[in-house]
Amino acid sequence: MDVQHACEWAPAATGKKAKSEVHSKHLEKIIALCEDDAIVKMTPGEDGLRLRIGRANILLPYVISEALQIFEDSIASTNERHVCTLSVEAFRDLIHSVEHCAGRNDMRPFIKSVYLHPVDGLLVVAATNGFRLATMSSGIDAAEATLEINDKGVLLPIESVEPLVAILKTQQGDLTISVMGDKKETRRIIFETERFRLVNSLICGSFPAYLELFKGTGSMTTICVNKVEFEKSLSRLEIVTQRYVRMETEGTDLKITSTGGNLSHELVSIDSTEPVSMSLDPALMLETISRMKSTTQRLQLPSGKGNGPEKAIIEGVDADTGWKAMIAGVRQ
Repeated sequence: MDVQHACEWAPAATGKKAKSEVHSKHLEKIIALCEDDAIVKMTPGEDGLRLRIGRANILLPYVISEALQIFEDSIASTNERHVCTLSVEAFRDLIHSVEHCAGRNDMRPFIKSVYLHPVDGLLVVAATNGFRLATMSSGIDAAEATLEINDKGVLLPIESVEPLVAILKTQQGDLTISVMGDKKETRRIIFETERFRLVNSLICGSFPAYLELFKGTGSMTTICVNKVEFEKSLSRLEIVTQRYVRMETEGTDLKITSTGGNLSHELVSIDSTEPVSMSLDPALMLETISRMKSTTQRLQLPSGKGNGPEKAIIEGVDADTGWKAMIAGVRQ
């Protein structure tokens, strides 16, 4: 537990309704005095945060922030509705599976966010940057149907996702997700564990009909590959290729060829002899499959017949069941 997290947990540990803070300048001075291997013990008390560094005992008094108190008062009267409960570990896995696909430098709401939507006893999360899309679902302890977030789900800003995941790495047990506002306008989302509570604003907007993007695979070939072999081959070719690699079947192997001045190719064993023909960015594929746990991957790739979609679909199997990703291809 670091200093920042201890300060965030202090109100919950002391039972205070109002959030409490300590001066950052005091924390900076204390951290500067600590040795690299110093062990800092922190205990939230009624009057402040108690720190023990070696033989030294330090008390940092709480400072009630007026602005924070106003924020607490403003949300106290807002309708809060329970949405679902799932384990902290399951939620971290959900976010880890998709957040790499979210855009960081785009003004469109659905690009710079992670989409959350409880449906049919599952919590679905998804993210896209326009070139790739990932979605993952997990079983939840859902509230009544009338207490769903809304018909379209909500958009959590990507800027809020990374600090949320960092804090949840220190948490255990169940995570409760609630929302504030009515179904027409869901304004805030609440993540809460036994010792942690985060209230976050949401982005106004809607997410694309992501399920439709996975359809239209009539002219595509489904193959299974070994993740380790496939990942190593792409990693080697990424070093010498220019922007994209070419993938085609050659007997019972998938032939992956680099482009540009340094021509090279790798052969990866597959379970099919059906034709495959497409080009894609190896960096996008590598980052996507690195999120998977299972050793086998199921790929849907264009067969090269007709005017089929130029996209690769990766489906999770075994430990990755419920996970899907799509990567836009490179047209030549």
